[in-house]
Parts: sequence; C-alpha cells; structure tokens
Amino acid sequence: MSEAGIYALTKAVLGGVSALMTGPFGTLDLPPGSVEQALTAQGPGIVIELVAQDGGEMGRIDASRGGSPGPDLLHPSFVPGLIATEDSRFHEHPGVDPFAILAALADSGEGRVRGGSTLTQQAVKNELIGNSRTLERKVLEAIVSVRAVHGIGRERILDGYLARSWFGRGAFGTVAAPRAWFDRTWSEVGIAESAMLIGLLKGPGLYDPSRNPERARARRDAVIGRMLAEGVISEAEAEAARTTPIQTASAAAAPTDPWAEAAVLREIRTAGLPASDQARASLTISPAWQRIAQEAVSWGAERIDGVGPAGNIPEALLATRDQDRIRREMARYVDANTQIGRAVILSTEPLRVLIDRGFGPLETEERVKAEGKPRIGDVFAYRRGPDGITLIPAPRVNAAAVVMEARSGAILAVIGGANPDTSRFDRTAARRQVGSALKPFLWARALEAGYAPDDMVSDTRGSYMTGTGEIWSPQNYDRKETGWIPLFVALEESSNNVAARLIDQLGPVALAEITEAAGVYPPGGMRLHPSSALGASETSLIEITAGYAALANGGMRVTPHAHDLISSGDALLVPEHPSDSPVVTERTAELISSMLYGVTVRGTAARAFGQTPIAGKTGTTSAHRDAWFIGYTPDLVIGVWVGRDDNGPLPQKTTGASAAAPIVARILEGAQREGLTTRPGRTSDEGVWPPALLEVGSGSALLPPTEDGALIFEPDPEARRRAIEAGGDPFKNPQDLFERIESRPEPEEEVWGGRVEDPDPFSREAEPDWSGGVFRTY
Repeated sequence: MSEAGIYALTKAVLGGVSALMTGPFGTLDLPPGSVEQALTAQGPGIVIELVAQDGGEMGRIDASRGGSPGPDLLHPSFVPGLIATEDSRFHEHPGVDPFAILAALADSGEGRVRGGSTLTQQAVKNELIGNSRTLERKVLEAIVSVRAVHGIGRERILDGYLARSWFGRGAFGTVAAPRAWFDRTWSEVGIAESAMLIGLLKGPGLYDPSRNPERARARRDAVIGRMLAEGVISEAEAEAARTTPIQTASAAAAPTDPWAEAAVLREIRTAGLPASDQARASLTISPAWQRIAQEAVSWGAERIDGVGPAGNIPEALLATRDQDRIRREMARYVDANTQIGRAVILSTEPLRVLIDRGFGPLETEERVKAEGKPRIGDVFAYRRGPDGITLIPAPRVNAAAVVMEARSGAILAVIGGANPDTSRFDRTAARRQVGSALKPFLWARALEAGYAPDDMVSDTRGSYMTGTGEIWSPQNYDRKETGWIPLFVALEESSNNVAARLIDQLGPVALAEITEAAGVYPPGGMRLHPSSALGASETSLIEITAGYAALANGGMRVTPHAHDLISSGDALLVPEHPSDSPVVTERTAELISSMLYGVTVRGTAARAFGQTPIAGKTGTTSAHRDAWFIGYTPDLVIGVWVGRDDNGPLPQKTTGASAAAPIVARILEGAQREGLTTRPGRTSDEGVWPPALLEVGSGSALLPPTEDGALIFEPDPEARRRAIEAGGDPFKNPQDLFERIESRPEPEEEVWGGRVEDPDPFSREAEPDWSGGVFRTY
C-alpha cells in the first residue's frame, strides 16, 4: 500500500474509533470548548519595548503569547527546521503519523526512547488533553488531532503551535524566544540560534545551555543535522552553524514596571498591531511620578493595617505533600515572576520553607531571612540573594493610584497595588462601588438643570418609591439631619439626604447621561436605580479619575491613555485620544470646581490638605469596604482607592478622608519636593483656578456674581454684610446660614450602606416618573 493509502486508512480507522468511543455508547469525552480557538493563533504576536516620558527604558512587554508571528518575522530556517526535526511528514499525514508511531515502537523495543507524536498531537496535548500517560488519553489525542487537521487545516494549526510553544525564560510563543535567550530580534539571529531554539522545545530546562552546556550543544547539532538531511540548509551552512559557540544573554532580564505594562496592554489589545518583536511604545508615564506615587500608595496602605503574610495554607494540606495543590494554593496569594517566587512556612524552629520558583518542582529552603514571627502555613513572596532568600511581607490593606494630566488625559503615573513584589493584580482597572465620589456628577447635573450653588436644599431624610415598587430610604452617615442648607454646603458635607432628593427630582437617567458622557461608566454601564446617586454602580479608578478630569478641563471629556505612539519598523501607530466631547458647560465645571474646593478646605477632606489648593471628593462604601478620594488642580487629576482584595471591611471604620485623601496629599508633596510641580498641584501656568477658588477662608460667604459672571468667596465677617448690602440675598436667609456654617461641627464622611440588586433596571427609552412615588418626611 502506498504512503498516501496508509494515511487514508489511518484517517478512516480513527474516524471509526471516534464515532464508536465518543458517541452515545462511548466512554471518551471530547474536550470542552472550541478546539479551533484552543489550537489557532488569536491575533498577531508582539513584543514591545517601553520608553518612558523622559526617554528612559521601562522594560519590555511580551504580548506574543497566543499571537501569530506572521509569515515574515521568523528566521527562514526556523519553520522548515522545526518540521524537519519534530514532524517531517507534517504536510502529508492526517494529524497522526503511523510511520512515526511504528518507528517509536521499534526504538522502544530496543531500549531507545523516541517520540512518535506529530506537531498537531503536541498542540492538542498542550492545549486540550494534558500529559496523562494513559491509553485513553493517547486515543483521545489522536482522534482530536485528525479532526483538527480536517476541520482547521495544517497551516493554522502550525501557526497556533508557533504562537503558544514554551521556550523557557518566560517566553510563550516564537515571537519572544530570541529576546529571552539572546536579547536579539529574529532579524539578528542566525541558523545556529534558530536551531538552538528548536531544540529547546523538547525541554527548555533540560537543554538550557547555562545548566547543561554539553547536552544543549548536542541537541542543537542534532537539529542542524535534521535541517541538512531535509535540505533546509547546505553543508557549508551546517558546518558554520555547528562551529558557532552558544552565547546566551543573562536570564535576569531588566524588570518591567508591572503597572505600566498592564496599562499599555489594555490599550493595545484592540489596536490592530502587526506581528513584531521590535516594537517600541512611547509612554506618557513618568518614572519620577511613578516612583512618588508608588511610595505614597505603599505608605498609605501600610499605615492602615501594617504588613504580614500574603495568606495561609492549612497544615493539613502541607502534610499531604501534594505539590500541585500546594502550588495552586500559594498562587492564590502571590504572583511569581522572573524576580519573585512564592514560599510557604514549613517550620519555624528552625525556619524552613517550601519554595515555588514558578517552574519545576517545589523545593525546600533553609537559608531564610524573615521579619517578625511567621507561622506554619504562612505564604510570602520571596527574593533570592547570595545568602539565601528573603521573605517579603504583604500589606494587609491594598491601594491604587492614578495621576493624570487634566487637559489631555495622559497618564503620568499608574500604581495598581501597594507592593508589586507580592501582587501584580492591577487594581486601577478593577470595578468597585465608588460611594459618594460620584456625587459631583449629580450636583453638576443639578446645576445644568437650573440649580445654583447657593440654592437652599433640605438635608432631611425622605422615603422614595422606586420604579419597581420598593421603598428606598437612605440617610446620612451620622444619621443627623441639619434642615435647610445651601447646595454647596450639602456637597461639602456629602449629604446623602440631599443626594436622594436630587436623584428623585432629576431621575437616574439624567445621572447616567452625565456620568457616561464623562467616561465614568461605559454606555449603558450605570444601573438605573436611585442608589447610583450614592455610588452603588461599580466603576474603575481610571474611569472615575478621567471623569473628574472633565470637570477640571472646563467640562470637556478626556480619554485616559498611557502611550502616545507605537513604532514597529517603518510603521507608526498614533492612537486617537479625543478630548473635545462636552460633558457639562464651562460655567458648570467652574461652579463644581468651586464647590469641590470647599470639600478640601471645610468639608470631609479638610484635614488632609491644609493649605494645598485642590478640589476633590471623598467616597466610602458599604461596611467601609472601599475608600476613595479623587482630586484635581487645573493641571493634574489624582485618584486613589484603598481597600481589600477580598472585599472585606477596612479596620477602624476607615474612610476616604482618613485613608485615600492623605495618599493624594503625599503624592502632591512628593511632586513639589522633587520639582515636578512649580507650586502645589501645578505643572504650568496654562490653566487658572476659577475666581471662586482664589480666596477661601473659614466661614466664608458667597457673593453675587461679578460683572464677568464669576463667583467670589471672601472671608467672613465683612463678606456677610457686603453680601446682604449687595442685595443679592444669595442664601435666602444669610444670617441663619452663616450662623449654621460657623457653628457646624467638622463633617463626618458619608458611607453608602447598601447594595441594591435591581432585577429589572429601568429603560433608558422612557425615564420613569420618580416624583409620583415620594413619601416626604420633613
């Protein structure tokens, strides 16, 4: 029988076996999910060098895993050499090679080990079936391989194999492989390096030249021999490649800023970049701002509840010695990378740990440095040094920060956590409730609807019937009611009662329109429930910080972005960052800025900032789970979140004023100290504060608008008499108002105290009539 006939017979036999064993009466289950998606490349593979705002290097992003290297990126010898070495009949067989299987069986009978799997079988094993050495697994692997070749095609399977292959040193996929091993691009490697990379696919640790130089050379030369035998290279090229010394780069690659990496990755996922291993991204992120913000976030998180182990594994699990389960449990608490590993305490006297390097078996280590008194089962990150390992404690509370240019949305600093050594989860993109940090947008919508900052509003509790028939009756954090107060004072004191009345009058759709226009929520992202006025709808730190930037930018929306340009060879990709979409009028933005400045001089955030001129708002959510402060000057917007990854409550009734606002203040102080700002919170003289913010004193009065329409705060007591004499009578009852302001205690921060799950959100097509369901209690 001809070779083609044998392949046809193999395909027919496996088709019959497949029908019998995976059908209704069979015992094999096909792998769940899409075989095509698991085996094929998903988009182009790309490796990007990060260039900071000051021109310095910030590391490298390997976004190549699962991405196709493209037809022209790799060395000309690589793909033919791979096929010659691993699967010489790749283009002929149906996914399983019976000749290779017979050869492997013959070698096995003579005591030699030889693989009989095709490239397709290797891909199926790695991505779908697993490594179990059972007959059932091998049969299933063969069945899926034949189906894949028939349904997907060889070239797409090969492309997927190249996209996902493991080369060691953190390199998944061929795009990143030469960078990882030689610190070169594909255009800079030759046949010898190409052959070594092919050889590594059989086992990166086994054939690592730094560990096993002779074995690595023998494997490389064997690949060169297969290239020569299959006509991929000439005799002269083979001889030159064999005599080329193996020279690899240091395995300790320059660390990449994890937060910058996460921010850029979010932005490039949909950018349509071509496959490349030499792209460069010009970032807006400044290393100096990044360093200051990281220090402030770490300080702010640790001052709340200190540091300790990242987690704890039960001693019963440690006693099982089940490495897979222990590794998975450790990975719940600590992210391993090329510089940081995981460790769990096995004994305390003497101190002995089990370490996970992120690859290979778990190992015992006795040369350990640790602070405090760890307990058996405690999990830590560790860093290795010449004298052993040092355990790295994790903050018990976490935090995140974003520093953004107010007029452009360019991100100057993005800090996703208190300690990147223990966790690289980016909390700036995590979606959480924001509490009263959302109130400025409700107040801005009220101004757009005709309210004035000095309009009197009732700070008394009310009960409201929602569109679903439930009764909603929020109250202030301190459960107090202060009666009639000006709208701007209600924002300074963060009155939940006033927020409830405003959302009752305006409707949730009005709030959704302004918050979605500002980018706080994506279209349709805010729940149409009155509790959204108190921040019950979840958003991310980056999104709400960008929303505040619109208020600082004269009411014009900005698009947050961490990079300005990506270059790859001759190609340039300049992303669009539109910032010309109006959110509110310039007048409304000016008034809200005036009112938010009052929050930091008299309101809930007054303790944190002293004389630093900044407008902003605090926010605290149910059971003190999340603490927020977002503030801005004409040049900068800074947002901070503090909380726990497990969504547990913060200790000691921590609030946005006590936890998040001090971090913002520390960032501003650090920037001023290092010369990044010319004066507190200012990087230029382009933008000016609205006149309402220039003169603010304790017990101030709001005068009627001047001829140019500006509101002016002036110190009391003269301001009070002048306000009355001016005839504007802005507070309806100025004497009562000023006595109320002067005698009021320092406001306590509000806390939104509930999570409303609305199974039937209101339609945006027809706004519900909220006013008909109000039960007034004042």
